[in-house]
Amino acid sequence: MRLVATVRADGDATWRVQYRTTLDDSNTTEAFESIAEDVEANPEEYTDRFADRIRTTVQSAENATGREMGARNVSVEARTDSLNGQGVITYTYEWTNFARTDGNRLVVGDAVAGFFLNDRTSLTVQWPESYGLVRVEPEPADRSGRSLTWEGTDTEFGPDQPRVVVEEGASTTSGSGSGSDSGSGGDSGSDGGDGTEPPGAGDGLPLVLVGVLVAVVVVGLVLARGGVVSGAPPADGDRPDDDGDTAAAEGGGAGAATGERDAGGDETTAEQPVDEELLSNEERVLGLLERRGGRIRQQEIAETLDWTEAKTSQVVSGMREEGTIEGFRLGRENVLALPDEDLPPADGGDERD
Repeated sequence: MRLVATVRADGDATWRVQYRTTLDDSNTTEAFESIAEDVEANPEEYTDRFADRIRTTVQSAENATGREMGARNVSVEARTDSLNGQGVITYTYEWTNFARTDGNRLVVGDAVAGFFLNDRTSLTVQWPESYGLVRVEPEPADRSGRSLTWEGTDTEFGPDQPRVVVEEGASTTSGSGSGSDSGSGGDSGSDGGDGTEPPGAGDGLPLVLVGVLVAVVVVGLVLARGGVVSGAPPADGDRPDDDGDTAAAEGGGAGAATGERDAGGDETTAEQPVDEELLSNEERVLGLLERRGGRIRQQEIAETLDWTEAKTSQVVSGMREEGTIEGFRLGRENVLALPDEDLPPADGGDERD
């Protein structure tokens, strides 16, 4: 999955959320073509739910930053990239006041502070032509002209990251090197007087992930409905990993993640082992829950999947917000459960979140 935020001088940004799936056989190709026709004929069916969730995400960012924000002009496009042999679904929307304006500077990142990128996701930030880079944290995987790209395979944003500061008229070579400008005194955690510290910094915004996760689910369901998903993905791992969210495009939606199958589906096919590397983070959590009978301690998820506590918290927070899983406290432990599990009563000494 590719996320691209193109920021304008007034702080508004155009966001593109793009998914790619390899069209490597006739069934997949025919299914995607059918979906593309449906998207063209009934775009509102796809954009309405996406817009609702994105607006929830933007509202969370507004609360965290103190800036009035909005999401508008949501659109969707499905096309075939014949050069790369891929089907591409792209959601586009406008995020108002995404970046903070500070005189002739744009400060980008507080609206998505603490954002979590899984290993199949990239985030790109682009800025206006007349601006130059002053500061960036953390160091991106790629710098290209007026854009920076972070890859989920090697990026874990801190609570005040990503942070990008660009200034009108600044040299295009500014900001290269260690990722901190001389005006900040090298202290990335405090306001050095250069206008780079956003209001409320340090709070983070893990729930900004929710809108993107829902988009993944939407696309997964769309592709499943179109017939791309007919059971578990190949277990041999031979299928190439697309630049976008392959798991979503190949069945990483809600139906596939919870083990649902089409009526009359092949039981044998559905029970084939799945290569863990082909699963999204959300699918791994759901798989653990199913293997543990519908309940699991959050700490056990971190230990079993070898995740940090921060990563585990961000993944499960997004899933709980979406309603994919539920949670409650058992003593001092956070316990997660599938939605159809009976949670303990509130008067039993346990606290339901």
